[in-house]
Amino acid sequence: MKGGIVGARRSFRRKLVAISMFASAGGLVVASLAFIRSELGTYRMNMVRSLSIQAQIVATNSVSALLFADTEAARNTLSALSSAPNVTFAGIYTATGEPFASYAPTGEGEALPLPQPGPRKAERWQFTSSDMWLERQIVSQGKPIGFVYLRSNLLEIQRSLERYTRNVAIVILISLLVVFLLSAFFQRALTRPLLDLARTALTVSREKRFSVRVPPVKSSDEVGVLVNTFNDMLAQIQQHEEERQKFVALVEQTDDFIGMIGLDLQMIYMNGAGRRMIGLEAAGSPHIHINDFFPEKWATKLRDEILPAIMRREGNWVGEAQIRHMTRKPPVTVSMNVFGVNHPDSGELMSFAAVIRDISERRSLEEQLRQSQKLESIGQLAGGVAHDFNNLLVIISGYSAMLLDELRPDDRMRDRLEEIARAGDRAAALTRQLLVFSRRGQVEQKNIALNEVVKNLQKMLRRLIGEDIEMVISLGESAGVLRADPGQMEQIIINLAVNARDAMPHGGKLLIETGRLVADEEFARSHLSVSPGSYVVLSVADTGCGMSEEVKSRIFEPFFTTKGEGKGTGLGLSTVYGIVKRSGGSIWVYSEPGQGSTFKVLFPAMEGVSPDTASSTASGELVGTETILVAEDEDAVRQYVGELLMRRGFKVLKAANGRDALAIARAYPGRIDLLLTDAVMPHLSGLALAEQFAKLNAGVPVLFMSGYSDRQLQPTGLESSLIQKPFTPIALITAVRGLLDRKARVAS
Repeated sequence: MKGGIVGARRSFRRKLVAISMFASAGGLVVASLAFIRSELGTYRMNMVRSLSIQAQIVATNSVSALLFADTEAARNTLSALSSAPNVTFAGIYTATGEPFASYAPTGEGEALPLPQPGPRKAERWQFTSSDMWLERQIVSQGKPIGFVYLRSNLLEIQRSLERYTRNVAIVILISLLVVFLLSAFFQRALTRPLLDLARTALTVSREKRFSVRVPPVKSSDEVGVLVNTFNDMLAQIQQHEEERQKFVALVEQTDDFIGMIGLDLQMIYMNGAGRRMIGLEAAGSPHIHINDFFPEKWATKLRDEILPAIMRREGNWVGEAQIRHMTRKPPVTVSMNVFGVNHPDSGELMSFAAVIRDISERRSLEEQLRQSQKLESIGQLAGGVAHDFNNLLVIISGYSAMLLDELRPDDRMRDRLEEIARAGDRAAALTRQLLVFSRRGQVEQKNIALNEVVKNLQKMLRRLIGEDIEMVISLGESAGVLRADPGQMEQIIINLAVNARDAMPHGGKLLIETGRLVADEEFARSHLSVSPGSYVVLSVADTGCGMSEEVKSRIFEPFFTTKGEGKGTGLGLSTVYGIVKRSGGSIWVYSEPGQGSTFKVLFPAMEGVSPDTASSTASGELVGTETILVAEDEDAVRQYVGELLMRRGFKVLKAANGRDALAIARAYPGRIDLLLTDAVMPHLSGLALAEQFAKLNAGVPVLFMSGYSDRQLQPTGLESSLIQKPFTPIALITAVRGLLDRKARVAS
């Protein structure tokens, strides 16, 4: 750029100097020529007057010679012209034109014929290329008697002309030198603003820098006006450019697809988000047709319905549509706003514009939320059913166990009672699964190493899945520690492995992996139940039949199964879901028909902790004489529990609800050693009963009975525990005896 400016400066200055030189030289030459012409005319007229005077003298002195035919006297008169060196010939002629006498400076000469024949005048003359002649009549008494003819060369004129031309040439050269010096001196004042203007214009053109300015000019002439106007124009362009750049930055940095479509349905403009959305990486004009990234259905709808409606001024089109990536087949769901772009002056439609937003992620999150809410609702229903069913199972299983204890080993009723007991156990297992799904089952959370859990299950898993399935276990060293119930964690792995086995009836491959995932903000935005942080990952993948979208949407629902009748309860994956959610984790399934399935389970990682070690508990004699207050709103359960405790030697006080239990506690004169209460009762809950009971009997332990977890059953300042319904007689007595013994150890 610098070289271009320098070259332009030199060229412009040279042109100015050349123009000044040529103009000055031309003016001087024209003036000189005019002056020379004027001087030449003056010289000629002077020669004419000089010759006219000489001819007058000769004519006056030649009158008598002509009258008396005295040629000698005529020659003497002519010889007087010897003092006029410019006269090259002189002659006297008669009226008829006959030569009378002649004179030549070089010697005697003969009279020459007249140069111009024709009528005679008093005086006439003529210039030729090399000389001039003059003819004057000789008059006597008013009548012409002859004429004088003089010829003169132009040497004097030529010498004067040469001298003058030489002087003029010198003057012209001096003038040109002065003009050159003045041009070189004054051109800077004239050219500097113009050169600054040229330099600034070149910078703006090449670098697109509209913030530069031409140095201001103090003068108010045309150059000053030009410079100031140019600066004002640059200021306006800069303002418009800054506004344009802000608009471009806004359009280019947004995550929405913003594009302009020509009336020929070719894309005129597409921002960065749009190019990324359809897989067009190159910047600039896209040069693609709407058919290239809209599925055929939507391209047709745009061409035949939406755009013609906009052309008819029916307003914008807003709705959901689909576009596809140019290199990937599945289209994505988008929200789209299409409108016309009109000329600001004429209002004529110039093009169409579209603002498109990818809502596939939002749809996925909405689906996740709906699925979570649906499962939550189902879980609440399942938990309520399981709670009521557990009260029935307490009675069935409890009395079955009591009757079996009373029967002889060879009693024929024993087999029937054992079948009833086993059915009760199976029903209890189902209710426990329902409670796990609803996240209300009893758990014992510990810090566990996921890799150790998987290692301990390897042999069992190999027996479960069979020999026709290849099992590969890949344990990541960074998996780490999570907090969950160890038994329920084993249940997750077993249920997922069994589900994978059932999806591969003809054999396949089962891959169990563990690892660590650090979820960032972007991952959390696309996975509704995940917050940024570190997670322990369990992955169970198979090469089985896979699942459709419809199946995936219901896979975690209780009692939903794709297996044949009698081959599944539909509680395996719902139990997994409940355990994962209760442990603060998240679970997803990735599957397509014929492509197998992969379950990804994430648990919050426990940083800086070690796995908990197993602890052992000792049990004493399962009998006692202590007084126990039993509060249970279900009559049959209350009756069964009371009878079971009394059989073991305990003294039992029974209450149908919390209020009755408090009344008994206030009225009973003796010491109550244990409160055994249902967690959920009308009028007064088990937790509220325990807190008020503690005010009457300080230090008395409380044992809660519930089909739910103990998360809300932790009264402050009380020794308490929980036994989950349905329970066996041994489990209840063990729990009662354990609390009483622990109290006794503390007291001693």
